[in-house]
Amino acid sequence: MKDAQHLEVCRHICQVSDILRDIWLKNNTRNNQKEIMNLTVCQQRMLRVVWLMTRSEPQGIILQDLAKKLQLSSSAVSVMVDDLVQKGCLNRITNPDDRRKVLIRLSEEDMRCVTLAESGFIPLMKKFREQCDAEKMQCFEEVLFELYDFLIENQGD
Repeated sequence: MKDAQHLEVCRHICQVSDILRDIWLKNNTRNNQKEIMNLTVCQQRMLRVVWLMTRSEPQGIILQDLAKKLQLSSSAVSVMVDDLVQKGCLNRITNPDDRRKVLIRLSEEDMRCVTLAESGFIPLMKKFREQCDAEKMQCFEEVLFELYDFLIENQGD
């Protein structure tokens, strides 16, 4: 594959990402979508990372783990978390297993909004699946999961 083809694949991935973000915002049922748009890109990224990390840690995540995932210092992440707590996007709760540690997770309202926005993708994906034959869909899913794993493993490179 030539460099131009590699670049074209990356452009398509970015375009798909942009379209999915736009659909996400459209499906978000907050009364005031300007609230989402008033967050910085870094704050939006932090919320996405917290959401993804808390899928495997539903009680919440510790600040150091979030900082490591974001590749930022704990102090920088702490400042960002404080701001998002003040905006009502994140909650800090005491870790029931170790009262000295604080867990971070999405606020109940944000979690409800994420769940509603996420559910908007289900009909879209069903429609996409209906347009693809089973073999093509299985291949697409395998490649998508492989790409995800590859990107996770190589994001620091």
